[in-house]
Amino acid sequence: MEVEKIVVGAVETNCYLLHDKGCIILIDPGDSPRRIIRQMESHGDFRLLAILLTHGHFDHIGAVDALVEKYHCPVYGCQDDEKMLRNRRFNSMGPLGCQLECPISWLSSDRLDIGDFHFRVLYTPGHTNGSVMYLIDGMLFSGDTLFRGSVGRTDLYGGSYGMLMHSLQQIRQLDEKTIVYPGHEDQTTVEEELRYNPFLQQG
Repeated sequence: MEVEKIVVGAVETNCYLLHDKGCIILIDPGDSPRRIIRQMESHGDFRLLAILLTHGHFDHIGAVDALVEKYHCPVYGCQDDEKMLRNRRFNSMGPLGCQLECPISWLSSDRLDIGDFHFRVLYTPGHTNGSVMYLIDGMLFSGDTLFRGSVGRTDLYGGSYGMLMHSLQQIRQLDEKTIVYPGHEDQTTVEEELRYNPFLQQG
């Protein structure tokens, strides 16, 4: 499986393209659907199996409706962020915001199997009520829960610092060699974050 990062939108959100045997899964297509489509088409014939959302902020969902309209693929997310996903008043930043009109399949367990892609779902409220992370093949797609050397903000709708600190304890249970692909900026590893991230030194 190959992983490609596409940085999109006004706040430079990481959209991830997971590609294997002609099948693609997108994580957090936050903006620029045409650019994302061009990147997918660079792989030749492909099938977009699904879109996975780590949480409901506008910068992580902005291209979803356009992609669903074109490819008719399912979208997965946590129902605890339903209000944010469906109403731009709860996920916006100043004039920036959006809401989804497409159907959403709500996550219901800690496993998500889509074709040959087998994810473990970690529920990590704190950045938002419905924040989740996706673990597959030694790679953790952490959304805005965990960044390199930092964590997501908790001062927006649905945020809770206490809940985020509790959610971060799940990081300690992962293999230290796990590669972390965050929602913004550069990748890291669980080992590096356990050593150097000040928010993981608490508790």
